Amino acid sequence: MAGNEGKKKKEGEPEAPEGNSDSVDTSALNPMIVQAVDYTNSVIGSSVSVEANGIAYQKVAQATAFSVQDATDYLRNMMAMAGAAQGVALEKMIEAAAIPDTTKIDAYQTVLSAAQAAITAAETVFSDVGSDAGTIASDYPKS
Repeated sequence: MAGNEGKKKKEGEPEAPEGNSDSVDTSALNPMIVQAVDYTNSVIGSSVSVEANGIAYQKVAQATAFSVQDATDYLRNMMAMAGAAQGVALEKMIEAAAIPDTTKIDAYQTVLSAAQAAITAAETVFSDVGSDAGTIASDYPKS
């Protein structure tokens, strides 16, 4: 081992990896310190990639959760707007039926149908986003 020439390894002592002693002159340093630093660097270096993968997975999981939350907000907002439009259209439809004015009734029926179609489309978006987010999170490597 670099810096440890002539030094015998004690029984049961872990084998420390070779360090970067080729690029740095460690002859003035205590060989045990050099060995300890090299060993620490090798242990930390091997766990960094595992930690990085874990952080990457957390970021992907968080991003997919945000997308589901955004889809939920979209669905809720579309339902509120469509509900308001349906309420007004229904009120106007009842007024037009009292006259009776079939042209207006047909126009308000179109509004009712369009509002319901908007809700159905928002439900589809919500379902698609939820499915896609689940697939992305489950398919992403966890480590």
